[in-house]
Amino acid sequence: MKKTILFLIFCFPFFLSAQLTADDFESYMMGSFDTQWDAANWVGWFGNPSNSTISDEQAHSGVHSVKIEQDDDLVALLGTLDAGYYELTYWQYVPSGSGAYTNLQHEYTSTTGDWMFEVYITPDAQGQFNTAGQGFLFDVVHDQWVEYKFNFNFITSEAQFSYNGATVANFLINTNAGDTDPGLNQVNAINFYGGCLPMGCASLSYYDDVELTVIPAPAHNARVLNPTPPLEYTSVPTGLEQPLTLAANVWNIGTDEVTDVSVTFTVKDSGGSTLYTETSDAVATIAAGEQMTFEATGSYTLSTTDNYSVDYQVSIAETDEDPADDMVTLMVPFVSDESIYARDDGAYDNGIGVNGGTGILGQTFDFIDMATVSSMVAVYGGGAVGDTIRGHIYSIGMDGMPDTIIATTEMFILTEMGAVGAEVLTILNFEEDVTLLSGNYLFAVEQVSPTNLVLSTAPSIYTMGTTWATLDNVMWNSLESFGFQVALGVRPIINLVGVGVDESAASFIDRLMISPNPTSSFVTIDLDLLENKNVLMEVFNANGQRIKSLADKHTFGGEYEMDLTSFPSGVYFVKFQIGEQFLTKKVVLMK
Repeated sequence: MKKTILFLIFCFPFFLSAQLTADDFESYMMGSFDTQWDAANWVGWFGNPSNSTISDEQAHSGVHSVKIEQDDDLVALLGTLDAGYYELTYWQYVPSGSGAYTNLQHEYTSTTGDWMFEVYITPDAQGQFNTAGQGFLFDVVHDQWVEYKFNFNFITSEAQFSYNGATVANFLINTNAGDTDPGLNQVNAINFYGGCLPMGCASLSYYDDVELTVIPAPAHNARVLNPTPPLEYTSVPTGLEQPLTLAANVWNIGTDEVTDVSVTFTVKDSGGSTLYTETSDAVATIAAGEQMTFEATGSYTLSTTDNYSVDYQVSIAETDEDPADDMVTLMVPFVSDESIYARDDGAYDNGIGVNGGTGILGQTFDFIDMATVSSMVAVYGGGAVGDTIRGHIYSIGMDGMPDTIIATTEMFILTEMGAVGAEVLTILNFEEDVTLLSGNYLFAVEQVSPTNLVLSTAPSIYTMGTTWATLDNVMWNSLESFGFQVALGVRPIINLVGVGVDESAASFIDRLMISPNPTSSFVTIDLDLLENKNVLMEVFNANGQRIKSLADKHTFGGEYEMDLTSFPSGVYFVKFQIGEQFLTKKVVLMK
């Protein structure tokens, strides 16, 4: 799914206890529908005349259909659907040069409407499906009957819309057409309205064979749910690679318990070759509606730059009646380099972009120390081959908003399209290294070509007030103001702790030894200086957190003992500030 900051949604003005299950309009006479319908199944909007007519001009089956012209407003009453599985279908015919509009209601009454989604058909063969503040475009067909199909799963609040046999969107039932505010997990009415986009065009459509079908719930249906992000950091210095976290939930959304449940984790490289596979311990039973977490007991560590993937496959003793949700794949772009470290959990679940414009989207980062930046990462799940993008670093003004461009990367031309679930990781290089003092900075990607780049988004590492967007490089808005609470797939590539390293500090040093290294507990630092200098000596872990201070005084040097007994195995860094200069040394702890 793709989110867009700017989209066009018009809500036309558009219940009652009953349930329409099917109507082919063959039992009615030609002429006004209002005088013939069963009021338990059909009404005009808010009790007004619908002005719709029964027509023999077009028909999908038999000889009749219902005709909806400009501003006609007809409502089909479905009753309250809020449990189990349903399939809703109806057929539509739109003549050339005309448009059409329909929507579904969560809770339509005689005085209120609650739009679940809207579907527009334009005269120029373009369709738009709007739900949860998102617009899905699709190609439409004029001058022939096409099927609208909606599949609803009220157990999981999931739905699917298909047009003319092709899936347009998978979406959540409990959202509203124009925003992301939570809505009801139910449906109770269809609205056939004589509306049209763009404004001023004529609406004319015919509908036939409305049918609502109850789909039996599967007895056995285990679903992989919410895999844990395999890595918190997908860009790490060589030697600091950490084992993958392999864990996921399994949700039993069938009506009966499932037995002998396990999850198989499979790690693959970009070529699809299996690098590691493991099956979790089995659980005897999971009751209907219950969830359980499965974890790998072994481990696997990535060490080479590549675009990896992890498959999570659930297995049960019974025959799973919906095998399509038995496996989830997470993409894991990974970079191993001597000098880079950028936070990123890799758990991208969507994308966001500026639709049809040349906007800029960015994420702020707080630098606790001086750093050198040579490049930045942009992860995208959309775009078009040949589009041009570039990155910027902005300072942050006193008002907390992006202010002035500090540096700009070289132009980058996209060589491949991304997709949600198949994101593309791109490195944007600055012409020369950029030195940043401690402080807050915005790293942003500019959409130079006027198409929707769709930067990938991750909700799991979202922090309020850190994402920004502008359409004109003057007026900035936080993404929260558009309803998007996500982190963007934009990351600086920076040096490690003590990144303001100036090897001229070595000119003051007569002797510097760290032993034993590697160590299992204690380390002795032997430092002799040629001049009396102020020495600040601090120890940091691989995440940039200071864990010890060893010295802060004027000295010619000496021996300093460092006790790492209470810390876990890994790589640590001793940062020396000698006078105004910096030097960093690595210590490996192996218990």
